[in-house]
Amino acid sequence: MDLLKLSTLGLIVVVGAEPNNNTFSGLYVDGEATDADGVNMLNLLDVSARQIISATEVEYQSLLHLYRGDWDGLTEGPTWQAWWTQNSYGPAMGALPMMRPTAYHAWQQSMAWWFNSIGDGTKTGPDAKQPAPDGCLCDASSPCGPAANCCQYKQGDGNV
Repeated sequence: MDLLKLSTLGLIVVVGAEPNNNTFSGLYVDGEATDADGVNMLNLLDVSARQIISATEVEYQSLLHLYRGDWDGLTEGPTWQAWWTQNSYGPAMGALPMMRPTAYHAWQQSMAWWFNSIGDGTKTGPDAKQPAPDGCLCDASSPCGPAANCCQYKQGDGNV
């Protein structure tokens, strides 16, 4: 079996059956694969690691490019001033094994805004006259936590 060693992450991933000359060496991923498709997979793993780990990545957008120090959390971009948990949940869960402490903390903070803003019959969003029903989930939230007007309960337009 070929082994892919993500030495900086402490992970080992099995990627093939027999050693050969299909090698790949990236910034975070080095390994051998059984064929060109396997080498491409190693490259994709390296790109993923670069996007999750590096705060100085310039070729690909990095998770830490979404970090806002004044929020101590993440935003989905410069024009959307909130964190869309349902848009980010899958990629973030896949990234957890590679996240460094700063990225993990920011992700955890951002997820907390969303979970803390789940409707309880008293919280309202910025454009709502009525409180969100008990158990209502946010479309997006920001760092003001469980206080009113921190969560968009209306979905769809990206206006926050």
